[in-house]
Amino acid sequence: MFTSPASTNRVTIPLTFSPTAPPVSETPKPRQRPTITVSDQQLRDLTVMTQYALEKANDPPSLFVRSGELVRIREDEVGRPITEAVTEGILRSRMSQVADFVRPTKNGVTSVVPPMYIPKDILALGTWKFPALISVVEIPVLRPDGSVLDKPGYDRATKLYYMPKVGLTVPPIPTNPSPQQIKQSLALIEEAIGEFPYSDQASHANAIALLLTPLIRHAIKGQVPLALLDAPQQGTGKSLLGKVVSRLASGRDAAMMAAPDSDEEWRKRITATLYSGATVIVIDNIEGRLAAPSLASALTADTWRDRILGVSKILDVPNRATWLATGNNIRLGGDLGRRCYWIRLDARSATPWTGRTYRHPQLAHWVAEHRGELVAAMLTLVRAWYAEGRPSAATITLGGFEEWCETIGGVLALAGVSGFLENLTELYEVADEESAEWESFLRALEGKYGRGTFTTATVVNDLVSGASLLESLPADLADTWHGFQPKTSFNRRLGKALAARCDRRYGPDQHRIEQVGKERSAQVWRVVSDSRKPADATGTEEPTVFMA
Repeated sequence: MFTSPASTNRVTIPLTFSPTAPPVSETPKPRQRPTITVSDQQLRDLTVMTQYALEKANDPPSLFVRSGELVRIREDEVGRPITEAVTEGILRSRMSQVADFVRPTKNGVTSVVPPMYIPKDILALGTWKFPALISVVEIPVLRPDGSVLDKPGYDRATKLYYMPKVGLTVPPIPTNPSPQQIKQSLALIEEAIGEFPYSDQASHANAIALLLTPLIRHAIKGQVPLALLDAPQQGTGKSLLGKVVSRLASGRDAAMMAAPDSDEEWRKRITATLYSGATVIVIDNIEGRLAAPSLASALTADTWRDRILGVSKILDVPNRATWLATGNNIRLGGDLGRRCYWIRLDARSATPWTGRTYRHPQLAHWVAEHRGELVAAMLTLVRAWYAEGRPSAATITLGGFEEWCETIGGVLALAGVSGFLENLTELYEVADEESAEWESFLRALEGKYGRGTFTTATVVNDLVSGASLLESLPADLADTWHGFQPKTSFNRRLGKALAARCDRRYGPDQHRIEQVGKERSAQVWRVVSDSRKPADATGTEEPTVFMA
């Protein structure tokens, strides 16, 4: 068990205007400030001199470049670090701290306020010699070489700024953890998350994986999947588990995002959340199906690109967040099924919120109080894996997230935790509702048209006539069908849906839709499965084309 030392560490962040910490500025003494004369100078020369003064005074760094913008780090009213763009006013204030601006007069030299045209010109340059910033972290994290970033301030190797919460003390991390230290670390982690009602061992292992992800996030080059904290009903503990994860990563509850109704709104919220520098993002209390192309894209993008709301400017934001979603019986749509892993809780009770006890009744508060020790415990497990030479483990791989699977799987295997990702198949069968719907629809099309081919107009006419196809329509198409006017609207919608799933295989019989040319400008389709090959593939029979 780790015991926190009595001393505390505190870091002062430049340009931070928090009532609990004095504002920055490791500003040189007055006599050390350069003097910049603003009279009879070309703007370009004033810009060069001012930039030089800003660069020389930027040690330790307080100005950074992120997403093609000049930014600074500050704390909000609750002590949360925020990365924000440097405005003309902010830059002018910084200029007055690092240089003396004067103007000659007939009575001699007099001090003046820095002219606003200088910060305007500096910001207009578009490139600056300030350090690049990827993210702000609030706990020690792993570097790609396996070392631990635990010194507050800017780390040039990772381009991260470590800004621990006031009072956080993390015990030393052993370079070569012993088996006893590994055992003690795992026991402490179990105190935090071991008593949740996991439905299986895989969910338990995946919960530890989620806990480790914010610490190893910056050590892996690729992206990380979305953790689904799922339960059959409310009050099972999924929100509490999410709170434990976020409080360990940042000392507070994570940025919460309600699932928007449209993909356009998804895109806007993702952009705003990533731009703010959030390291843990929670999509809370999902109702219905989780299907958002923008979210699916964000989960696989190293850099998120979007237009700033209200401005004709494209923003490229580093995407190094840890994502999780909570909900009851979450159903997935689109490409999200293969970009998630499952943490299923099931108390097997009609009233799971009653009669439940934890070793630490106020669990979230206990986690906050022992945050430093828990972080040290998790880093000890990771360091043990690196010290052993990063041995490979027989881990199930989630396509597109290979490095995350390899790292987490190796750490857990060395610590003796089994079951990691072993419920993926069940997740696909249960949560990926869209795949099941499309398998059923393709089976219905096969049953209706057999070995023949058909057009979307054919399907529409059969739906209008009340064919059994209507009962098998996937939910998104069924919603469109019941509200479409005229028929051609649904015809186009169906054609796009079939094209988007062309050659994608569904179910054990590998049902899939294929394009087989055109008839009178209409796309012709057919259903193929391993149980029924297309007739023309064997040469035994000419296919029948069903036209409207």
